[in-house]
Amino acid sequence: MLPFWERTKLMMDTQRLTHANVEAAVGVSNSQLSSWIINDRLPRADQALKIAQYLSTSLEWLITGEEPKAIRPEALRVLKNKELMELATRIEKANIRQYNAITTILDAFGL
Repeated sequence: MLPFWERTKLMMDTQRLTHANVEAAVGVSNSQLSSWIINDRLPRADQALKIAQYLSTSLEWLITGEEPKAIRPEALRVLKNKELMELATRIEKANIRQYNAITTILDAFGL
């Protein structure tokens, strides 16, 4: 099974797209796509979704190589919400003590 970047490069080659084309569509700086590919790192979920949309394929296929299943509308709204994705990125960088404090606050508000 091909990994994410192999499938992405396959789609780019098929459509004769350059890294610059995809970078502009996703809104990342020059060479960011190359850096992800070289280091075999996945982009954030919202960026991966933009790549899939730009390549006219499904995010599920890029990630897993499997045909897509229906994406729940609420999940799609979260992926498209830039503020939520930025918040998720910030939380992801939290250390365990910070993460536990955030979880306690969310629990206190019933979220």
